Amino acid sequence: MNTSFVHAADGIQYVRDDTRDKEEGIEYDDADNGDIIVKVATKPKVVTKKISSTRIRYEKDETKDRSENPVTIDGEDGYVTTTRTYDVNPETGYVTEQVTVDRKEATDTVIKVPAKSKVEEVLVPFATKYEADNDLSAGQEQEITLGKNGKTVTTITYNVDGKSGQVTESTLSQKKDSQTRVVKKGTKPQVLVQEIPIETEYLDGPTLDKSQEVEEVGEIGKLLLLQSIL
Repeated sequence: MNTSFVHAADGIQYVRDDTRDKEEGIEYDDADNGDIIVKVATKPKVVTKKISSTRIRYEKDETKDRSENPVTIDGEDGYVTTTRTYDVNPETGYVTEQVTVDRKEATDTVIKVPAKSKVEEVLVPFATKYEADNDLSAGQEQEITLGKNGKTVTTITYNVDGKSGQVTESTLSQKKDSQTRVVKKGTKPQVLVQEIPIETEYLDGPTLDKSQEVEEVGEIGKLLLLQSIL
């Protein structure tokens, strides 16, 4: 018997009896000094009720690709524990009750749905534009503007409905234009000098002996050609 004695007025002692339930009422006993001992049932009462985990919740997992499998995190049941303890007034036998409640909420079952955003990038090559320049010799090129590639970036994001787990996707495209490469191409006319070789012409000389020859030195000729590039 786990009993706490509290001395009351002469003749009657009201004491706690923590071994019996409150509904069992009181018991009497005699003390060595002739007093009457009233044993009041004060066994603490503990009642625990389970709170079942029945809710399923879906969450977006941005660390995994859509091709991967969902991960389930099991929920846990909760509980409510009500503890009733009793105190006895040693003089009157009046019982007071104290109630404490310990509560732990149930946790949801969580299904982590893979929903990592996807980014696709497509290169847009730059074009080259040629401009005629009469100050540059034919065949020469001079780059005026550096060409830069552009790109189209498409981002696909996913949303997950917390109740149904349904996945919807949103697409956003952003385009960065390419920069055209500009090149000046020489079109300055080019003068070409072409030599005309000396030709030998034989003429009759009636005043000369039969085997005699007189030479007049010829000169190399020139032909000027003007070449232009269209």
